[in-house]
Amino acid sequence: MATKAKDASELQSSEDLVEVHIPVGNRDDPNFVVSINDNRWIMPRGSTQRVPRFVAEEIERSRLADEHRYRMQQVMIDNAKAAQ
Repeated sequence: MATKAKDASELQSSEDLVEVHIPVGNRDDPNFVVSINDNRWIMPRGSTQRVPRFVAEEIERSRLADEHRYRMQQVMIDNAKAAQ
């Protein structure tokens, strides 16, 4: 399970926990870190974890941002090739 820097008693009830898959990605860090309001969740990449819903939402936001970054990089590469 994801480790949290603060006391586990502050975690929301198990009803508010959802499963998320942490993508492997191509980064050097073997862990995926989510920090929200001075709370930190450290999860191994490539695993499935149970986390509070608001953490899952942040993981999804991060995934969407990575997709957007990738698409924009492809547009810039295509534009550079067309300009040559």
